[in-house]
Amino acid sequence: MEDLNYLRTEYNSIVLEKDELIKTLNLVSKVSHTNSSSIECSCLTFIPDWKRKTLTLTVTNDLTYFKNNVELLGESDKALTDTFSIKIETLNKIKQFFRNKVLIYKKESEFYIRLLDGDLLIHTATPNMQRLYFTSSINSLVYEANVEDFCNILSIYGNMSDDYSDKWLSFDTDKISLCGTTFYAETKIKTPLMCLLMSDIELIIKLSQYYSSDTIQIFSTDSVNSIPRLQIKVANIEIEVLNVLSSINKTTISTLTTFVEEPTHIIETEAVKRVINIAMSLVDIEKDLRIKISDKGIVIILRSSKGDSEFNLNTQKLKESSKKEVVLSVNTLNKIIGSINSEKIGICLGKVYTSISSENTRAIILNK
Repeated sequence: MEDLNYLRTEYNSIVLEKDELIKTLNLVSKVSHTNSSSIECSCLTFIPDWKRKTLTLTVTNDLTYFKNNVELLGESDKALTDTFSIKIETLNKIKQFFRNKVLIYKKESEFYIRLLDGDLLIHTATPNMQRLYFTSSINSLVYEANVEDFCNILSIYGNMSDDYSDKWLSFDTDKISLCGTTFYAETKIKTPLMCLLMSDIELIIKLSQYYSSDTIQIFSTDSVNSIPRLQIKVANIEIEVLNVLSSINKTTISTLTTFVEEPTHIIETEAVKRVINIAMSLVDIEKDLRIKISDKGIVIILRSSKGDSEFNLNTQKLKESSKKEVVLSVNTLNKIIGSINSEKIGICLGKVYTSISSENTRAIILNK
């Protein structure tokens, strides 16, 4: 049993579990702006509530609001009741020195945090609480799902996203979709009508590291200043995000989805990933590859200054293909194939686009 004598202090203090603080720091990396001059954006704010024995850890970037309600430990007769903020950058630099339970106390007007080898005088600030309150009130529950299942789908698109793709993910009630300059991808799934920033998608995906077996709940809210927002709850985590419905380009999505063709051949996903990995790893391999349909099946051809390397993939033919050869970007193909978890994928070579499909996800890649 751990010796907790290190938690003794004559000063007013709070105590929380190290794991809860480190988990929070990991999650808010997708929310906070460490270089911001704003206390509320660059710092983690600690709000003790001794009546409920909870400690709220919160941060915002003025678009997304995050809070984690953790258990407040410590002696109530030496209760630190101040609300205070500590730089997230500072906490990340000293987290390796945290004890299993983190003690923060106030001596006169200064705050100290107890570490493995002593007490560190730490700079704190007083936040503007008006900037940390959620801006909207909950209206109704609009979606509920297992965290792991939902995040597995979102991870597909988190991996596809790059500097040239949309900065948001569209949910048009019957599918999720993402548009890039050289690709389009979609997954069939029933969801509310919503459009989330990719930075918020990354935050939701991170939740699966800690709450995979929990339930994620998404609530609609009463819009403030005509800006639609959503509130998301998982265990003790609460998040408010923008619902950027104005970014859903229904015309583009309805057009691109018709370009996805049914597969003519089925190939093993891992085999394609291995060939792509070779192309990505070797500097003398060109960053465009050719996919050809031969009498034996699908052939991927990598080109270098020395000549061509051909990889004949184990192929199941479903029907004839009118197009026999295409050239694709290795990077784009890697984003699409690398995001698919299915054992096998379908492929169809088209005149303008090559279609890739798995159990639930379909995509098109612009041919070179």
